[in-house]
Amino acid sequence: MSIVKFNHTSPFTFKAGDNFPYYSLKALWDSNKPDAVYRVMALFINDRGRYGDQPLALTPHYYVNLPVHLLNDVMQMIRDPEIVEQINKGQAGFKIRTYSNRNGGTSYSVEWVDLPDELPY
Repeated sequence: MSIVKFNHTSPFTFKAGDNFPYYSLKALWDSNKPDAVYRVMALFINDRGRYGDQPLALTPHYYVNLPVHLLNDVMQMIRDPEIVEQINKGQAGFKIRTYSNRNGGTSYSVEWVDLPDELPY
């Protein structure tokens, strides 16, 4: 084992621009078509959140707060060299999906998708 693993470096090549905004899945759902596809450029775990660790996706233009039920999946993706490579090549993305929560309201999650090399956005 090496202490180097505790350095906080990202395995992703894309770097966010200054002042990248944060969006919720609900805000994206409300502002775009329901079948919109979002390219994932990087994944992160925000460990400084008020409510504990929070997964984040970085798109070409903004951060997206992901639901906490995806935390373990995102942690596994960050550790998977094949997934990291796919993301670094711009070949990973997500669609937003809705579901009814136990209180009868609408909640938001993602469906991960493989992307072709070229998208119009």
